[in-house]
Amino acid sequence: MTAPAPDATLREVLSHRARRTPESRLWIDVGGGALVALAAVWALPKGAMALIGGGSCLACYGAWAMAERRLTSAPWKLDAGVERRWRTLHRVASFVGLVAFLGFLFGLFALGLGTWTS
Repeated sequence: MTAPAPDATLREVLSHRARRTPESRLWIDVGGGALVALAAVWALPKGAMALIGGGSCLACYGAWAMAERRLTSAPWKLDAGVERRWRTLHRVASFVGLVAFLGFLFGLFALGLGTWTS
């Protein structure tokens, strides 16, 4: 098993990890992340924004990783329509995952601040 280069970018590290992770684990990431996010939306506990963001981010990583594997590891040329759908999933999961990560960070920030007032 090879490791990414020491000066690799975040995208290269995540792409390397996506190709080395079993597909069943990626499905667990998608399902588990979606389950956490949906449970937080349903229950609305304290810190729900952090839970929703974290779960959504995990689910988006799993979807992005599956698309990354299909687009980079296919030993054959994908059909144009199929490739377009995988690329769309890849881009949408990247964008939604980034927004979810920011929501996770803001949720943690809000939890840390608590009810402070000035």
